[in-house]
Amino acid sequence: DHHFVEVGDFVGVGDPIATVIDLETLVIEADVSERHIQYLKEGLQADVRTINGQHHLGTLRYIGRVSSVSTNTFPIEIEIDNRNSLIPAGISAEVQLPLNEVLAIKITAAMLALDEEGNLGVKTLEDEHVKFVPIQLVKAEEDGVWLSGLGEQADIIVLGQGFVRDGDTV
Repeated sequence: DHHFVEVGDFVGVGDPIATVIDLETLVIEADVSERHIQYLKEGLQADVRTINGQHHLGTLRYIGRVSSVSTNTFPIEIEIDNRNSLIPAGISAEVQLPLNEVLAIKITAAMLALDEEGNLGVKTLEDEHVKFVPIQLVKAEEDGVWLSGLGEQADIIVLGQGFVRDGDTV
């Protein structure tokens, strides 16, 4: 990857002449908060998104047991198979690891509503009546939000939810 000498240069015994790197397996170093470290186990599958938007499957291979004094985060390492050499060494990446499984659905943020107490939820239809259902925000993405607390199925009011209240007949 890096040459220390050029053609015609003199070198002595032990002088470095080049750096050779193996790109078949890449290791991503990241940090995990002290709040989430308890959910991780070596061998977990990780979704790695590189700065160019490509997704790659990785495996959690190392979990540090001592946190950083300054950040209270724990070091982890994710290993990625890169035999096709598509990923250059040193590229920035975002790692997502499954902490725990949650039954969740994805909706657009425009479907969210607040009740009279300011609780976040969605308005659903149950037996022709509007019902406000409080939810837990699992994850926010650019194109929507993942919610839990609705069970396996819910009839969410997606249009005009701002014009109906809990208990209204529809």
